[in-house]
Amino acid sequence: MDKLRTAGFFPARWLFVGREGDGAAVVRLCDLQGRVRLPLGVDEAGIPRLEFLDEAGDVTHGFPEPTPVGGPGGVL
Repeated sequence: MDKLRTAGFFPARWLFVGREGDGAAVVRLCDLQGRVRLPLGVDEAGIPRLEFLDEAGDVTHGFPEPTPVGGPGGVL
């Protein structure tokens, strides 16, 4: 895949399905520029999260609702 991406066949990553280093299972959908716009995941504690991000990567909507900085949740 990396060789094809380097050759220009895949200009941006639009989809990621996998696990984070902290054990969270995630699905990320990206826009045409490769920016994450819709992360969906389940953290290591089994808590699900869905977020809608703007072009800058800021959460515009989240389910459950976004928590204050320093609290659980946040961008996956």
